[in-house]
Amino acid sequence: MTSSAKNSPWHGALIEGATATLWTFDAGRAMGPAQTETLPDNAIIAGDSSYTLAVPCPVIPDALPSSGPQRVLPTVTQAAPRDRLTWARVAAIGFQSLNPEWDGILCLPGHDTTYWVHLSAKEIVSFQGCATPQLARTLNASTTPETEAAEQTMSRPANLAAQIHTAQVSQNANALLGHLLGAEIAATRPYWLGQEVALIGTTPITEAYATILNAQHVPLIRADGTKMVEKGFQILNAL
Repeated sequence: MTSSAKNSPWHGALIEGATATLWTFDAGRAMGPAQTETLPDNAIIAGDSSYTLAVPCPVIPDALPSSGPQRVLPTVTQAAPRDRLTWARVAAIGFQSLNPEWDGILCLPGHDTTYWVHLSAKEIVSFQGCATPQLARTLNASTTPETEAAEQTMSRPANLAAQIHTAQVSQNANALLGHLLGAEIAATRPYWLGQEVALIGTTPITEAYATILNAQHVPLIRADGTKMVEKGFQILNAL
């Protein structure tokens, strides 16, 4: 397919909620990310829900649909639990292209949402989004989780609301994050239990996930989120 996005310079844009983040690629170099309010014509757009694809589906698509002068990476959808995988698919594409035989779970903390994505045989089998980053920001939690708080919530997730209140009264921002992450780790146990997890991210909360997952002795590998996104866009531009 011929598209202006293939020409140099070209752009890759991630849309997460109301936030759009732009990369510029020129002569093999990646520049960014930077927030933007406008999407250039010669861009690959990830996060536009106008184009969708249901799971299970290939991690790396065969081609990209066009929307005017732009190309769009379809949003992956799931019926149960109902969910949409938008920007995180670009990082998954970058990781899969560098690790073509890898099967396991991706954990991708973003600005608002963390996605847990099950990859098998080069397909996205299922995924689960969690609003922990958004909740942590709203509640003014720290970026350093208290592991004891996480373990308390993992053992009694029904007490989360009361535990958050206690942490707020105690002005313990570390416990706040620990409780939130404990609830998420408990909810996503069917994903990570007995699996190798690739933690992909650059947001401040990424290290907090590493702390809690390591405390649970989860086999963990790390990948730089920015580099995975850049690689993902480069793979997409070559389609």
